[in-house]
Amino acid sequence: MESQIHENKKNKLQNLSKKVLMLIAVILGTSVMVNARTEPSKITLAKEVTTSKHKTKEEKKEAKAEKKAAKAEKKANAAKAKK
Repeated sequence: MESQIHENKKNKLQNLSKKVLMLIAVILGTSVMVNARTEPSKITLAKEVTTSKHKTKEEKKEAKAEKKAAKAEKKANAAKAKK
């Protein structure tokens, strides 16, 4: 009887140790795969970004007036071309 009890304890301990080792192997393997670089990393330089100011109402009005003037000039040129 005693030998069977001792053998059962050994088997349980072996099974547990196998499971723990497999768990460690899986964790280490996963961390290695996650941290592995497949391509050499490229160094990217930071680009300077210029910020533009928001247009004021006056600037918007001036831009609108310029557009209207350009449109009127275009129509006048088209009318001259037809004559």
